[in-house]
Amino acid sequence: MTDEAMTTMDAYLREHLRGALDEALRSVLPELVQHAIAEAGETLTSNAHGVERTLRSAMEAAARLDDEIEDLALRAYGIEHSLKTASTWVSYLEGDIQRARSR
Repeated sequence: MTDEAMTTMDAYLREHLRGALDEALRSVLPELVQHAIAEAGETLTSNAHGVERTLRSAMEAAARLDDEIEDLALRAYGIEHSLKTASTWVSYLEGDIQRARSR
């Protein structure tokens, strides 16, 4: 086979293969793109559900923390009130002790 014949055959095969490849891409590419888009959509949906669950858990934890803070504030108020009452009684007792000593 001559160089010219080989060059012609090479050009023919390249063109034929290029055409076949183009046709294959035209027929398969839309399906591949559609599949990739569907997978991306599923991934995004799954990620969104994960984020939603995480946010819900965080909000529930924040609500529990808020309840605990409120409970601690009420306890602190009760302790403060008890200390004021105890301080008042100590003052009364000190007064009673002073009066008893003066007699």
